[in-house]
Amino acid sequence: MKRKELLEDIQNFFKVDGLTPSTGIGDIPQWDSLGHLALFMALEEKYGKKFSPEEMTSAKNVADIDRLLDE
Repeated sequence: MKRKELLEDIQNFFKVDGLTPSTGIGDIPQWDSLGHLALFMALEEKYGKKFSPEEMTSAKNVADIDRLLDE
């Protein structure tokens, strides 16, 4: 994982600690389908990148989101 900041951003967004690159949808109660969409909207604003619906649905964990930000 290239962005330690991303991990911190996601922890802050969901107000949890101890996430890892493999943490994903369903691993914490707040990260459900609506939480996933809200997270991507926040990340788009912070990182200035637009994600397609396909990218959002294909990202299943923190590491997947990190890879999307590199593309």
